[in-house]
Amino acid sequence: MVTFPAPHGTDSVTLGEGDEVTFGRGADCAVRFGFAPTIDPSLARLAGSFYVRHGRVTVECNERNQFAFEVLAPGRPPQTVAVGSSVGPAELQFAVIIPTQDRRWQLEVFTRPRLAPTLTSTADVQTRALELTMTETEQKIVDAYLGPMRQGSLVPDSHSRAAAAVNYSESYTRKVIYDIYGRMFAAGVPLIPVDDKVQAVAHAMLHHCLVRTVDD
Repeated sequence: MVTFPAPHGTDSVTLGEGDEVTFGRGADCAVRFGFAPTIDPSLARLAGSFYVRHGRVTVECNERNQFAFEVLAPGRPPQTVAVGSSVGPAELQFAVIIPTQDRRWQLEVFTRPRLAPTLTSTADVQTRALELTMTETEQKIVDAYLGPMRQGSLVPDSHSRAAAAVNYSESYTRKVIYDIYGRMFAAGVPLIPVDDKVQAVAHAMLHHCLVRTVDD
């Protein structure tokens, strides 16, 4: 799974074994950014690609780029992806930094462990519980989304209502939810197959996760 900055906030694309997914400013890119609301002209239309082979995600830096990419993974120094080359990090979670003349674009990659449990429907409830670490701010935001469900509703709150409840911007609360979804994905937490990441996170929180809160 890849999360990336979109005009409406954070968005994501799920990667599967054998996939080849392009990213950049061009309309043909599955992971598209830097085109709106303002254009980043120094970002290549086809900046690079992701390849998924044997459970590992490889990042390719297209030769059209002006600058090398950088891969950031927990616990080790940054790794350079030179123009025209590729890197396949072993870590389940890492970030790809794509520098341009005016800014540094960041894509977050989350790789699900092989043989991780999956759900085939929203009714397929498993009892497996996994510990998930969250900051106090993340916990506060998740609680805002979960509020209606804890009062009997079948659906979580909207991005706008949850953001208003915790006094953060809608784009920030949306990014937090996508980050949490990505960490759940990488940790092998069972996630229901729905497009709405809030609903998937809410279901996992209520059925599968034991949360450990740490200071921000």
